[in-house]
Amino acid sequence: MSDSAVFQIPDEYRPGLEKLVLCEDKFIEKLFEAVKQSPPTFHIEDIVSFAIKEYKIDAIDSLEILNSLVSLYFLRETEQLSTEEMIDKISELLQEKSSFSEQQIHYFKKRLSVFLEIDEPLEIISKGFDLKIEYENIFSKSRILTDMRPIFKSKIQAGIGGAIITHTLRLNFQTLSDSKEFFVNLSSGDIDTLISQLEEAKEKEKELKKLLEISAIPYLDTYPKSDN
Repeated sequence: MSDSAVFQIPDEYRPGLEKLVLCEDKFIEKLFEAVKQSPPTFHIEDIVSFAIKEYKIDAIDSLEILNSLVSLYFLRETEQLSTEEMIDKISELLQEKSSFSEQQIHYFKKRLSVFLEIDEPLEIISKGFDLKIEYENIFSKSRILTDMRPIFKSKIQAGIGGAIITHTLRLNFQTLSDSKEFFVNLSSGDIDTLISQLEEAKEKEKELKKLLEISAIPYLDTYPKSDN
């Protein structure tokens, strides 16, 4: 993966890497300690919240740097790069499109090396994300539309002879390359079946969490909690 035309730094991660160059040593030291001491989690936002509370450091800078670092963990794993190869390539690409001096890049390499040697929680977040996207389709959101449909008598002028209530489930999901949706008509019985199956799934989850707790294995929720 030596061709810089193929190996590029995505625009969304460049600001975080540049801040890893420019931020003061005191900030970087606090961020490093926050990452090391943070409780196990799958969400970068949890680490940032911990860093703000315990180390009183800037939230935006922390979030941008950590997002960039997790992307490097993921890239290192998927491309099977050594830490040294990763640091050299990223440093080279960063210097190509910036005015950083050799000394600044030298400090960047040292800082990046330190962060890339932390196994938890950044590497755990990266590997968890890797496992999550192995699925072909990932749930995004859903909505159920409920309507009443009148049934007219044979002679329309005679009025409505009855009505039915219909439910339409809309599921939005993410593929590896696109966002898609599909619609399914549901009866009241279908809704009862879905509710029963979902409640059963939650009960199974509770039991599995108990096993993890007994085994002293941290449970990492890979999905953000719904606002609904």
